[in-house]
Amino acid sequence: MQMKQIEHVFFDLDHTLWDFDKNSNLTFQKVFEINKIQVNITDFNHLLDGAFELLDYLQGKYQLHIITNGFQEVQSKKMINSKIDHYFDKIITSESVGVKKPNPKVFKYALEYANADIEKSIMIGDNLEADVEGALNIGLKAIHCNFNNSSITNPKISTVTSLLELKQYL
Repeated sequence: MQMKQIEHVFFDLDHTLWDFDKNSNLTFQKVFEINKIQVNITDFNHLLDGAFELLDYLQGKYQLHIITNGFQEVQSKKMINSKIDHYFDKIITSESVGVKKPNPKVFKYALEYANADIEKSIMIGDNLEADVEGALNIGLKAIHCNFNNSSITNPKISTVTSLLELKQYL
């Protein structure tokens, strides 16, 4: 995959950079330990291994953005509390667009909002259907973060098994 002309990198947030599973498990554990007292999601803000190193590497080389199926307020809090918000120029949520990925409107809106040329942009995400196929369906390059080593039947899809592998492409 040609990556030399890339200027804009769009990331999914949950399960790609932000460790949704670990944070959810820790939140539930705490809820049970303290006898079901309400716990705010901002108590836990773990990122996946290599997230900071990758973002430090990419920052300054590319304009970084988030495209996420989530609510603006919740996703913003996750990013602020995990200290990654400053890496990103634009944050596009499904709430702000009115539809969820893989709907083409999300990707088209994100490109327009970021003033990004589709030929100079790439989407990176963990969800094969929502992130990767959604992007590919509108002609946007994509890389699948296959952290679970799932079987991928399409050999044309570029795949990494860790965040730091993305350095090979970018």
